[in-house]
Amino acid sequence: MRKDNIRDYAISAFRYYSAMGRVAEKKMGKAGVPEKLDLLAVENTIELLGKMKHGKSRVEILDLVYFSDPDKPLRRNDITYRVCKASLQYYFSERQVYYFLRDAREAFAKERGLRRG
Repeated sequence: MRKDNIRDYAISAFRYYSAMGRVAEKKMGKAGVPEKLDLLAVENTIELLGKMKHGKSRVEILDLVYFSDPDKPLRRNDITYRVCKASLQYYFSERQVYYFLRDAREAFAKERGLRRG
């Protein structure tokens, strides 16, 4: 996976969203303002991905790759193994899974108002 300038931030936002229990508006009370903006951006990203081509699969792949074990720190090759698992489970090539994840990160950055370089 090529590194882009928002990758680490977007992945940590997706994992934080999962660690918070896939929050709704009422559970965001204990989060600060930047965290609330991240959580809202993740929710909007999930809705947007669901409306794209292969939307259900995109959301499920996002769930499998980024939302798995959010409380544990990421180890080396964790995402690679999850991408391989997702490609086998959903019958997409690994490259296509990486494209789906890139689209999710870019949609998150757009929703959050981050500058992509």
